[in-house]
Amino acid sequence: LRADTPGGASLFGFLFAIKHAFEQSLQKVLPQPQEALLEGILLGERGGLSSTLLQVFVVVGLIHVVVLSGSNISIVAEGVFRILRSFLPRRAAYLAGAAAMVLFVLMTGSGAASVRALIMGGIAILARLLHRQVLALNAEGLTQSQIAARLKLPLGTVKTRAFHAMRALHAALARQGFDPAT
Repeated sequence: LRADTPGGASLFGFLFAIKHAFEQSLQKVLPQPQEALLEGILLGERGGLSSTLLQVFVVVGLIHVVVLSGSNISIVAEGVFRILRSFLPRRAAYLAGAAAMVLFVLMTGSGAASVRALIMGGIAILARLLHRQVLALNAEGLTQSQIAARLKLPLGTVKTRAFHAMRALHAALARQGFDPAT
């Protein structure tokens, strides 16, 4: 959902005004196609990305980077939690993180993928509140050796898959005018 004018005096109007102000700020400081990619990463907006580039992200298994996913939702919730944890009780900080996730999903249009990500984020927050382990290998900052051990895969398999995915992504980005050196 993308409106051309900020909303009125409502929760949705306020959220969309924040989103549009953020998008306009990105447009002022970044050229295309970098601005479109960053909008995809931060807000799940894919409108500025070519269908070829989107297809490359699908093929190499990185489409979650440019659609609103659990990663985006987790970043919002974790940021709110870490800020509020310094002066609020743990449970209140987690609940505020959950509320921030809901507002973020509403701000970005409440698409099916974002609602699914919200549900997964809610499950992760519930798990943390209940002191249960949350397994998200790509979000835990694990090394390739640690991922291989957890998934019971040969390290060479993990390294090869990561290498081929990054090489394909690098080539696709270069074809779209992104300079990997900058």
